[in-house]
Amino acid sequence: MNQIDDLIYSPDQAVSATTNYIQAARDNISKGLGLQFPIPQIAAEYPVPPILPGKVCTVQGKSHNGKSQFLDFWKSDTAKRLMSANRNEDIIISVLAEDMVEEQMAVQLMREAERRNERGQIETMDGILMVAGHLGSVPIYYIGASIERASEKAPSANMTNVERAIFRIIERRANKGQKTTVQGIFMDYIQAMPLDPALLRDMPDKKRALQVREDFFTLRNIAARIPAPVVCASQSKQTLENAAGPNMQTPGLYDHQETSAIAQHTDSDFSLWMPKTSHPFNEIVSHGKDKPIEFRVVDELAWISCNKQRGFDPVTLQRLPANKKWPLKIDFKTGEYSLWTTQETLDSVIKTIAQRKEAK
Repeated sequence: MNQIDDLIYSPDQAVSATTNYIQAARDNISKGLGLQFPIPQIAAEYPVPPILPGKVCTVQGKSHNGKSQFLDFWKSDTAKRLMSANRNEDIIISVLAEDMVEEQMAVQLMREAERRNERGQIETMDGILMVAGHLGSVPIYYIGASIERASEKAPSANMTNVERAIFRIIERRANKGQKTTVQGIFMDYIQAMPLDPALLRDMPDKKRALQVREDFFTLRNIAARIPAPVVCASQSKQTLENAAGPNMQTPGLYDHQETSAIAQHTDSDFSLWMPKTSHPFNEIVSHGKDKPIEFRVVDELAWISCNKQRGFDPVTLQRLPANKKWPLKIDFKTGEYSLWTTQETLDSVIKTIAQRKEAK
């Protein structure tokens, strides 16, 4: 058989592939599986359907605006769904470009203790081991550097080796007789991936932006080959060019740092902004002219913007919308986000910085 035939679909083959794809997507949705958007009100009403296998969703933000925390929240939400479904083949893969594995898990230990109201437990090693026992059953595999293995000259966690590691996870499980369905890959974050000699070798112009571009294309290829849905954090430019205004600084679609290829080729794009990073605490600000919205700058407030959704809703088959923003409330103890309203920010009990320190 000619390999090029794999690129060609007759009319009946195209119809068959599409109906199978829609049926599989609907089955996953009905079972609560897949990368469902972690804020159910937005997912249902906008809508934001689950990220389907082979698709890549980017979550961008400037430094210290919560993109990594939101990625962790989405990852934890997906893990809860998988554990509730109790299917042994379902796993999540977390790719760490910045944090060491131990650093990531320490944060997870603290948040798990908060969620279980066992914060006092982690003050002792016995308590830490107890909370760690809960995390040990969560089906998340981690790829990245660690303190424990630093002396073993582990290979760099560049994109070439990340790709090898993902398929090695599947291979190792198969060797144990375990089936594997990768329900999600989470990467934090694309611009922080280490230099990749295998990619640079083929680049006459060895600019960092070109590697970021190639890393993103490799990530898309991985998503398609497994297939699996991917959520990838992305650093926004420090000077935004596409924000809606000075009082609504959610990055725009083309505000990804290093390369416009991310904006052009991602399937979905969301961006985050925490007003406290750019505006004085407790200030009431207004955005918009015809129907202005007012909100108060408080610690817990973040805005999320849907900049792009490519494709269709597998339930209604309608094209997906984009260009809408929502206020979110952050629980810094548990790392969870929930839908908020601008009026609730205005009604918040506001304390000065001195009062908040005294309360602690």
